[in-house]
Amino acid sequence: MSESQPSYERPQDPVPGQYQAPYPPPGYYPYYPPPPPPGMPRPSNYLGWAIGAIFLFWPLAIPAIIKSTQVDRLWAEGRYDLARDASNTTKTLCLIATIIAAVLFVFFILMWFVLFNTVARYAPPFPR
Repeated sequence: MSESQPSYERPQDPVPGQYQAPYPPPGYYPYYPPPPPPGMPRPSNYLGWAIGAIFLFWPLAIPAIIKSTQVDRLWAEGRYDLARDASNTTKTLCLIATIIAAVLFVFFILMWFVLFNTVARYAPPFPR
């Protein structure tokens, strides 16, 4: 090879001019998680409900989103019981956020009527 032509060899290649793919060392076997127990369906992650709960009651929605994103990862790792627990925790947090939002909505509607009634009772009448 002359000096004017660039060298396309990579310094980490064991044989000059030949690229070898980075395979695992001999004796290494990749980990495949065991299959789920029979009759155990994949748990729902309730991500849509968790995202919607941000508009309802955000202090509980943020932990719900975090737990929701853990469900699929734990299932893929073969930790099926933890995935089911994370799914149940997400569902509980979303349900509590929805109930709190409903209670606050009813409370604010009642307070609006109380405020309107109080103003209407003590305000001077409109001139005719």
